[in-house]
Amino acid sequence: MNDRQLKVIEYLKKNKSISRKEYEELIGVQRKTALRDLDKLVDLEILKVEGVNKLTRYKLK
Repeated sequence: MNDRQLKVIEYLKKNKSISRKEYEELIGVQRKTALRDLDKLVDLEILKVEGVNKLTRYKLK
């Protein structure tokens, strides 16, 4: 896990969920990097995905 992913986990301990766009702004990364980071956390079963397309939100499992 990288520093960006650790930062979003800390963010989600204080907030219910985060969108990809919010992640990009919080961390300061491009869309592709945000998707890769979030997908990795989903694969590790740390985050779960709710919604689809623009309504997709990521939450701690």
